[in-house]
Amino acid sequence: MHKSLRSKGLLLLSLLVVASMIISACVVPAPLPAPAPAPQSPEAVPAPAVEGEDVTLFVGPNQVPCTGVAPQMCLQVKENPDADYLLFYSTIEGFEFEPGFEYELLVNKQTVPNPPADASAFRWTLIEVVSQTPVAPAAELEGVTWKLIAYTDQNGMLSMPGVESTITLQDSEAGGQGGCNMFFAPYTLEGDQLSFGPAGSTMMACEERAMAQEQAFLASLEQVASYQIVANQLHMANADGAVILVFEPQVQTSLTGTLWQAVSVNNGQQAVTGVISGTVLTATFQDDGTVSGSAGCNNFSGGYTVDGDQIAIGPRAMTMMFCA
Repeated sequence: MHKSLRSKGLLLLSLLVVASMIISACVVPAPLPAPAPAPQSPEAVPAPAVEGEDVTLFVGPNQVPCTGVAPQMCLQVKENPDADYLLFYSTIEGFEFEPGFEYELLVNKQTVPNPPADASAFRWTLIEVVSQTPVAPAAELEGVTWKLIAYTDQNGMLSMPGVESTITLQDSEAGGQGGCNMFFAPYTLEGDQLSFGPAGSTMMACEERAMAQEQAFLASLEQVASYQIVANQLHMANADGAVILVFEPQVQTSLTGTLWQAVSVNNGQQAVTGVISGTVLTATFQDDGTVSGSAGCNNFSGGYTVDGDQIAIGPRAMTMMFCA
C-alpha cells in the first residue's frame, strides 16, 4: 500500500513538472520597446534660383537733378551704348558710384511684385563692374557760359531750376542771367578755391517763381568756397564741401537761323534793364546778311555785317503800328 501511494506521488510530481514545462513553453514574452530612430541630419534646402534677367547697364559720369517723390540726384543709364542716357530713379544694390567715370555694369533685374506707388517696379543688383573709365573734364572754368542745372533752394535742397540761369567767369568778373535779371559779381580764384563778392543786378520784376530762384541762386554764389569740374559738370561747393550749385556748359548756338529773344536792353541812360512785362523783343539773322524781328510793338528788318565777334546792324525799316 505504501508502495502504491509512493508511486502515485511520483506520478503526480511528474505530471506537475510536465505541465509546468508546457505552460512555460506557451507563454510569449512581452516584446522589448522599439529603439528610438536615430536622428536624421536635415537635408540642405537649395536656395531659390534668382529670378529676373541679367542685363548690361552703361552709367554716365555724373548724376543729375531729378524729381520723384521729392527732389533728388539720379544716375544716367542706358542699355545700348549708342543710345542717349536716361534718368534712373532707382538704385543698384552693391554699386558705389564715383563721379567722373563711365561704367559698364552687369546687373540682375528682378520684377518687384506689388511695389509701393513711390517705388521702382524693379530691383537692381550688381553682379560685376565690367569697366570703369575716367572721363576728362569737358571745359575750363573761365571763358565758358555755364548753364545752371541744380541750385540750393530756400529749403536747403538741390532742386532743378524752373527758368534759365547762367554764369560766365572771365578776368575776375562774373556775370550772367540770374533767372529774371542780369547780374555781375567779382570773384577770386586760387587753385580750386573760388569765392564771389557781393552781386549787383538789374532791377526788373518777374513772376514769383523766377524771383525766388534768382534770390536763392545769388545767395548761394556768396557761399561758394571751392569748385570742381567733373566730366561735363561744374560743381560749386560751400566751406563744408557740400555741393550747392551745379552747371553744365551751355550749348553754343549759331548766330544765323536762330530766333533770338532779348532778356534785357540798354535803356539809353547807361543802364541795362529788363524787358517790359508783356512785350517780346526778337531778332533772326539770316545767312544772306539780313535781320528781322519784333521790337516789342512794330516789326523791323534790315541788314547786318559780322567781322569776327563784331556785329553792325542797319539801316533798318519798321512797320508803323501804334502801341501803348
